[in-house]
Amino acid sequence: MLSPQLIDDASVIMVRQLLLHIEANKARMAEQAGLSLGDYKALEYISEFEILATGELARLLNLSPSGVSALVSRLEKAGFIERDRHPMDRRVVAIRPITATCHPILSAPQHEVSAALEKMAQRNPKQTLAMYDLLQSMLTQLKSTPAPWAEPKSS
Repeated sequence: MLSPQLIDDASVIMVRQLLLHIEANKARMAEQAGLSLGDYKALEYISEFEILATGELARLLNLSPSGVSALVSRLEKAGFIERDRHPMDRRVVAIRPITATCHPILSAPQHEVSAALEKMAQRNPKQTLAMYDLLQSMLTQLKSTPAPWAEPKSS
């Protein structure tokens, strides 16, 4: 049985410390790609969800309709995304990533993590598999929980 202190420490590492380092890395990657941090984060969301309504993107990034419109126009003009009608509701504008231009920018941090994981796996393969199982389980749980941005706002 794991102690409450160990679980608390692990959650601090995962939620606060790891996320802060990830955000700092995103800022560096955005700068290297010649993008603002907001544009980089938008590309992450669009690439992860594959199709995203502009209203959903606005909620995720806490942007106004005009702010998200400007962001989408910049990314579309730069060749990162394409705009179309949402397949589920033709009244809604949806955005999709253009994989050929998004993938090289968004995969750079993954290569750094892959290298670190390879070193870890060489030292302790069982620990690496346990971490993988944990991350898969957490991701499955997050994906099965309704996203707050996808639900109607309460007045």
